[in-house]
Amino acid sequence: MVILLLLRSGSRAAGEQRADIELESNLRRELAMLQADPSAARWSAPKLPYSVIASIWTGRLAAVPTRPTPGSQRSQKRTLSWATWGYRREAPYIVAAAFLSMRDDGLIRIFIEPEGIVLKSLNMMWIERTDLAAQFSQMPLVEGGLLMACEELANKRFGKSDAPGVTAVIRQFIRNSQDDVFNWVVGVARLQAEQLGLYQPSSGRSRKPIYWLEHLVACDDQVAACVSRWSEFSAQEPELKQQLLVEAEFGIRSRQVSS
Repeated sequence: MVILLLLRSGSRAAGEQRADIELESNLRRELAMLQADPSAARWSAPKLPYSVIASIWTGRLAAVPTRPTPGSQRSQKRTLSWATWGYRREAPYIVAAAFLSMRDDGLIRIFIEPEGIVLKSLNMMWIERTDLAAQFSQMPLVEGGLLMACEELANKRFGKSDAPGVTAVIRQFIRNSQDDVFNWVVGVARLQAEQLGLYQPSSGRSRKPIYWLEHLVACDDQVAACVSRWSEFSAQEPELKQQLLVEAEFGIRSRQVSS
């Protein structure tokens, strides 16, 4: 079984790399075609949530390196993505990008327990809701779902405000009804992307969703800005960024196990 999982993991990683290359190649070709015809009508791109960008352009976020924090004694965590049968690389990036977006918007604060307080644990990160009001009906599906889960958990203890852990917020967001949780998280972001016009209309359940390349190209400035923000986050707060990805993955997997 271990050998099978390792082979499947290697095959999945190779497939992800091919998909990244294919997407970027198609986007460059589409951009060149549009630039060659200045008179062509341009699609008006809506504002894209970070979660949607992370679901499609995962390769760009994953390519951003994380430098070790100088002087930090906290051991680096190794994930078990290779041992998860239904693992989707996009899922932890979708969740992590959504948390970063909410923090940038002033809706939450994210902090890590100081070194030595929590030892060898995957529950080091905590979310604290700010006083800034949120219009849930206008929020993206992933960001809104995570923020609602945070509020639900924060007020569970005797009606007093509390700062729940990142993994607990993710489990609350996914709830108990999902078996294929990694695909479920990706599916929520994909549904939002379809509503925004980034996928072509599909017919039949089994048909693989197809990007609307012209529409993706129209979003290039927003994607570049998101990747730049992710790079800045990685450079300025490398430990926070790395731990956020680890706990996003762990929170999704732990919901799968409990389900």
